[in-house]
Amino acid sequence: MMKIIPAEVDFILCGNELAETLGEKLGKLTLEYHRVPATQTFEWIDCFDQSIRKAGGVLVYTDNMLLFYKSDGRLLVQPCKNASVFVSELGDGPVKEALEFISPLRRMLTVGGGALTCCRILLLDDDKKTHARAVFQSFKRDNSNENVTWVSLQALRGYESSYGILSEKIRELGGEKLQGAASMYTCLLPEYADYNPKPVIAIARDEQAFQAANEIIRSYIDLARANEAGIVADYDSEFLHDYRVSLRKVRSVVSLFKGVYSDEQAAYLKRVFAEQMTPTGKLRDLDVYLLERVLYFNLLPPSLHDGLNIMFDLFEKERRAQQKMIAQRLLSENYEKSINELSTLFTSLEQLHQGGNASRSAYGYACELIWKRYRKVCRIARAIDDTTEDEEVHELRIHCKKLRYLMEFFTPLFPEKHIRKLIKSLKQVQNNLGLFNDYSVQQESLQVFLNTHSFKSNDQSLSVTKSVGALIAVLYQRQLEERTKVVSSFAKFDSEMTRQQFRELFQH
Repeated sequence: MMKIIPAEVDFILCGNELAETLGEKLGKLTLEYHRVPATQTFEWIDCFDQSIRKAGGVLVYTDNMLLFYKSDGRLLVQPCKNASVFVSELGDGPVKEALEFISPLRRMLTVGGGALTCCRILLLDDDKKTHARAVFQSFKRDNSNENVTWVSLQALRGYESSYGILSEKIRELGGEKLQGAASMYTCLLPEYADYNPKPVIAIARDEQAFQAANEIIRSYIDLARANEAGIVADYDSEFLHDYRVSLRKVRSVVSLFKGVYSDEQAAYLKRVFAEQMTPTGKLRDLDVYLLERVLYFNLLPPSLHDGLNIMFDLFEKERRAQQKMIAQRLLSENYEKSINELSTLFTSLEQLHQGGNASRSAYGYACELIWKRYRKVCRIARAIDDTTEDEEVHELRIHCKKLRYLMEFFTPLFPEKHIRKLIKSLKQVQNNLGLFNDYSVQQESLQVFLNTHSFKSNDQSLSVTKSVGALIAVLYQRQLEERTKVVSSFAKFDSEMTRQQFRELFQH
């Protein structure tokens, strides 16, 4: 492994593999090359949501080492035996610490690879005194001529002018001063498309509602399909989550954009998209339980952990079976045919039947939908008190979700700063409602678990019943606590300033 020199200035060179293009002399100074004789293989590492790229960094795995090129040009190095892991599974070190921004639910994956060659250069005078140092790390992609070189320069005190000469020479060769390590992606992985689970889809104000709906649905079908390979490979649970959310948003467009499609067309679309999504429900439920494992154990005393261990062993077994079934489904000819037909439906458009609102302008239609949904949310929320049935609190959660979907779908039609602020304040209400719903659903699901599972012995049955029963009781108390927070969180959202902002944006 080459020794890394702390850099003062970094450059990116696209298309230049090694340092030889600098020549042997720079004025009166001599360039002395120290090449690493062996070419190493490297893997380019990122999460599927491209969190490392979006943070302006680059993560490279080579020779059992992780190299993290930060957005500010600093290079962090840490030993590592396997890079395709969750950040929590890395050993302690500077790279792990720097990657704390990555979601704990996302696995780091190899997104590219190739050959890495390194060369260390000294800029010397006639007395063999070093005036400046440089390290060239050249990454060449497998089966491609595409390459990029990271150049790190280090000045030495008293020889600033020599350092300037070397910097200028690199600029002449096409070197660009590093503005963020992610620019390496542009050179080496130009086809590495951006992934955004919440894409902002361009919609013009005078665009027809029918056209806007089709563009939104088409984008979310593509988003769902982008997650299929990750679900099959079972890298992490977020692939399935994003897949389901994308299909849920498709169904929401069909449901919320009333009158854009004919009644018959809307009913058909709701049904077929539900058919794509429903088989994945059980696997997602099991994922959620397994992700909550630590929380559940922390909620109960150690004397009740044996029953939880038995329960989670069963969950893991069921999950393996469910994941295998879903993977086979996504790889089947029937699935490929059905999802392609749906994708084609929103590409060709000939077989889509328009409703009475199809030709309305997207802007006017969006204002009407959002304003009506907002007023409905306020009407339901203001009626909630300590005596309100849980079902009405759940209804509020559903309408808040629909309001947020509408605002996110139509974000491009309104001043971004204002609508983003309203969405953010709505999220705070949704957070409480979401926890309230989660605790409620988990209680019901755990009770179903007790009613539908048999155990090897009476002792096991008693152990699980005691543990799960205690867990249900704790979740019920947490649900009650969240319920009391719903009213206060909505009161903050229902301020006069927020009401005025909704009027100004949407009451037309």
